Amino acid sequence: GLVAGELIEVEDLINAMLLVSSNDAAAAISMHYGEEAFVEQMNQMASDIGMTGTLYVDSTGLSVQNLSTVEDLRKLAEYIWKTEPYIFRTTENKTGVITNSLTGFSRTLVNINKFAGRPDFFGGKTGSTPEAEENLLSLFEVPGRAEPVIIIVLGAVDRFQETENILSNL
Repeated sequence: GLVAGELIEVEDLINAMLLVSSNDAAAAISMHYGEEAFVEQMNQMASDIGMTGTLYVDSTGLSVQNLSTVEDLRKLAEYIWKTEPYIFRTTENKTGVITNSLTGFSRTLVNINKFAGRPDFFGGKTGSTPEAEENLLSLFEVPGRAEPVIIIVLGAVDRFQETENILSNL
């Protein structure tokens, strides 16, 4: 729901991407840097952290040509957890706020992740396209485990129920 001419801080755009999967926000960030250069940096980062089965062709994740694997998504989750934990802290929240710096107008974003706000949920990211169906990467605290458990569900009809099924069997 972003509008041309708004001035939104990058941190707010990232929050919109994380909480409501705002493709507008992803496009705005990549347009600022140049889409091709931005996607090149995404692929370089993936390579740097050992995501050998991943290829990005656009910044939003909407292209069917974007590719990844469960193993690569696990590597990405571990990397983020260890180096950029604020990302997961953002996604564990039920809501967030973004503000147009020109007008001061703020809007509240409601996290589309049904697990947001649960005490055992450390964060995660939803995704879906018609071709890939529903996808979800989640981190949960599980009693008796020192590190969060990473649950990755791809190609589901109900990503939240599938995640709940896996979690209940741990």
